[in-house]
Amino acid sequence: MASTPSTIIFVPGAWHTTKCYDIVIGKLQDAGYTGKLIRCELPSVGAEPGSPAMWSMVLDIKAIEDAIAHEVDSNTPVLLVAHSYGSVPASCAIKKFADSGMVKFCIVAGFMLEFAESMISWCGGVPPPLWRREGDYVYPNNPEEAFYNDLPEDMQKELLGELRSHSYATKMFPATFEGWAVVPTTFVSCTKDNAVPLFLQDGMIDRAKARGINVNIERVNSGHSVMLSQPDQLLRIIKSMTGMADSK
Repeated sequence: MASTPSTIIFVPGAWHTTKCYDIVIGKLQDAGYTGKLIRCELPSVGAEPGSPAMWSMVLDIKAIEDAIAHEVDSNTPVLLVAHSYGSVPASCAIKKFADSGMVKFCIVAGFMLEFAESMISWCGGVPPPLWRREGDYVYPNNPEEAFYNDLPEDMQKELLGELRSHSYATKMFPATFEGWAVVPTTFVSCTKDNAVPLFLQDGMIDRAKARGINVNIERVNSGHSVMLSQPDQLLRIIKSMTGMADSK
């Protein structure tokens, strides 16, 4: 009897929607992937002023948690693919399913924060040059270089027009769980990443190794948005993690 194909849940990063996964999702469909492909938007991205999504990371975690629960409750395995900031609430959302044996985690140019660590504390308590705070919101400085440095200019312009605001409070919210440390996890390390430079990625990888945590590392010679600049590379990794026959 054939095993149930994994449901793949796609989580974007800060300032982005799941539209950033359009190419990869299309390629999975073209390859005949039979599992469900679910887009999980983050409430903190583009949130209205004063809305609950502006106060913390809680609603981001809940959105991902609900998406996972729907599948696990149906006895369907899940591959959680989360980009950049999205990997932080995604890691926290794994908590309820850590012992289920049903969840795998793919961190794409993202973070492996430790328990109680926040984005701002990971940055040493000082906002990085990428962040531009405007009241309760945070926006990216030079996103064309930070996110899209290996994309053609016309594509950069289109993507810049799709960026949204993001809640600054999410940057100060402490991680409530280390999902990446307890479920099978692949960390997609992008060597030309200007948003999360390679030396910072390597710092997280080394920290995990020092704790004896086994995380699979996939190096890709791309910028921060590998799903846009080298979608076939992310497709290859997803195929491998879901056991598709042509994963090589």
